[in-house]
Amino acid sequence: MKNTIATLALTGALCITSPLFAREGATLQKAHPAQGSHASTVFMPEAGVRGFLYFGPSISSVKFDDYDLSGVFEDQFTMYGMTIGGGLIVNGHHYFAVETGFITDSQSYTISPTRILHDTSVDYTSIPLLFSYNYKFDLTDTLSVRAGAMAGLTFWNVEYESPLLEEAFNRCSFTGGATVGITWAFAQNWYLDFAYRFTISTSISAMDVDGISFDTGAIYANQFDLTVGVKF
Repeated sequence: MKNTIATLALTGALCITSPLFAREGATLQKAHPAQGSHASTVFMPEAGVRGFLYFGPSISSVKFDDYDLSGVFEDQFTMYGMTIGGGLIVNGHHYFAVETGFITDSQSYTISPTRILHDTSVDYTSIPLLFSYNYKFDLTDTLSVRAGAMAGLTFWNVEYESPLLEEAFNRCSFTGGATVGITWAFAQNWYLDFAYRFTISTSISAMDVDGISFDTGAIYANQFDLTVGVKF
């Protein structure tokens, strides 16, 4: 009789505790997924501080707001170049970066729009040095969007050439703007980013270019960047 009671008690205890062990095992399995699991090896949530680098082509539509030479040369044109930058990622969402690169454009005229200048060209090259902050919002394990702001300096080189004169000058303008982007993480530490930015820069000017003044007024730019990045 005593053996029967002991057997029943042991059986009841096993029935009560076995679901607890099963739940505990499931919890441990979630906390420590299989070693080959995609989520555990590629897109673990980021914490702490990491570095990153990125580079890629850029295209920018530039508008001179109050161009002294708008009747002679175009005051709105497209520039092409490259963007390169790097910085720190804090806790996976805060991106602090320093960025540079270049964009350039060349305008040539056999006869200028006003027929004042003949065989004349103006070449523009700009090199930004910008500091930026972006906050990243995760949409999925591999896809995220970001938004932020930037500020810094843009260094301009302008080369002017006509049958009577060749002249080049360098100027610096203050630049500020905002940016949004979408990022696809295609490997453990690699990503592809497509971004749009709008910037405003202070004017660049020269008092005498071939007998005429040169002043751009404020410089507006709508720029698109396609960059490849790596985290480390």
